[in-house]
This record gives sequence, structure tokens and C-alpha cells, in this order.
Amino acid sequence: FLRQKMNLLMILTIAVFAAMTAAQEGFEPETCETTVCPIGSNCTVKYLASECVLPPNSDPKAQRCPKSNYIFKMCSKEYPPKCGDYTPTFEKICGAQKCQCDDGFYLNDAGDCVTGEECEGCKKNQIFTTCSSACAPKCGEYLPIRLCRECGPPKCVCKVGFYENSNGDCVTREECEKPRDPITVKRRQCPKNQKYSGCPSSCPAICGLPEPISCTRDCGGDAKCECKEGFFYDSNGDCVTKQECNKSDIMWA
Repeated sequence: FLRQKMNLLMILTIAVFAAMTAAQEGFEPETCETTVCPIGSNCTVKYLASECVLPPNSDPKAQRCPKSNYIFKMCSKEYPPKCGDYTPTFEKICGAQKCQCDDGFYLNDAGDCVTGEECEGCKKNQIFTTCSSACAPKCGEYLPIRLCRECGPPKCVCKVGFYENSNGDCVTREECEKPRDPITVKRRQCPKNQKYSGCPSSCPAICGLPEPISCTRDCGGDAKCECKEGFFYDSNGDCVTKQECNKSDIMWA
């Protein structure tokens, strides 16, 4: 009797300690209402953690979960990947047996296991990655201008063979260089003193402003017509010589 009493006291002590630790860390105890168990099994809660109890003599490998993209795990994850928290850092060795999201799927707020693309709402020609690049190819910048080795935040990125344009859409290289102006679409003819460029300058010459000493290699937007070398944009958007710049535009000689 004394041994049973000591065991009960130990169990209560462990439970109280677990509850205090969970409260300090902001951890919410698991409940059977939020736990997905295989078909035909029951759920129970032990020490703030829920667990699926399988029928006697049942084969764990033959268990089927009732929801799509779930898989039964005899060794579950304490902190399974979720939408917005794709790579949890805290993980104990082995959790209670239960159904959890299969590899490549993430738990959303509705309790469903969905893809990263569904979590983030990726657009056409995009895929989800947990290791994004800080120097992904863009329109006009088809090859990385620097070497990127470190992973960026999880997000949607362009698929291989597609490039991000100024609107954040992923398009082909042909679409990058395709002019949007109806006039230039037909013949790629530009207004006077202008030329068509698949990678327009990010620091064009403008009347009244000093000519840039140096300019970045980044494109100044999508493909379009721009002033030819030696010409300047005036206040009307036309390309003129420096002598033709409007007097109101000129701030210095």
C-alpha cells in the first residue's frame, strides 16, 4: 500500500511540474478534440499530451487516418511543422503515437494538412521553398550577380525557367522582354530619340539632374522604350538633347 501511495505521489508531482513548465513556456495542453487518430482507435490524454490507443493486436503499419495527407506515426513530433512555422526548432526525441501531417505537408488553422503553396497562396509559376535565395533571377537579371549560400525565409519563389518581373509575377524570359505598349508590340518601334530595351536603365538621364557617375546593373523595370545615349527625358517625357531641355527643367548648366 505504501509503494502504491508513493507511486501516486510521484505521478502527481510529475503532472504538476509538467503543468507549471507548460504554463511558463506558454504551451497549451493537447486535447482529444484537436488530435487526429486512426480509424477505429481511441484518444486519451496523459501528462498534458494526447495519444491514440489502437485496438488490441492491430498492426501499426496498417492504420489509416481519417483525413487527407495525414499519416499515422508511432513516434510523433511534439512541434509539427505548421503554416507560418515551417521549421520548428524545438523537438523532443519521440512523441505519443497519433496521426500527423505527412512529409511535405503543413498543418493549417483549420486542422488540415496542406502544401506550402496552399499555406502561402503561391501564384502561377511559383513553388514554395523553406530555403529561399536572396539573389533569385529576375527580369533583366537572368544570372545571379553574386553568390548566395545562406537560406532566406520560407516563401513562394519562381519555378526554374521563370523570372520575377516588377509586379512580382513569375514569367518566361520572352515575356520579360515583351513590350507592353501596343505600338511597340507590333513593330517594336519607339518614339523619336528612343530605343527599345529589354533591361532599361535604373538611372536614366533627366533634364535638370546631374548625369549619374555610375549606375547599378539592376533593370529599371520591365522591357520598354528609353532614351538613346546622349538624350535626356524632359518634363513631358520626351527624349531631347541637353541643349533642347526646357529652361524650366534646367537647374544648372
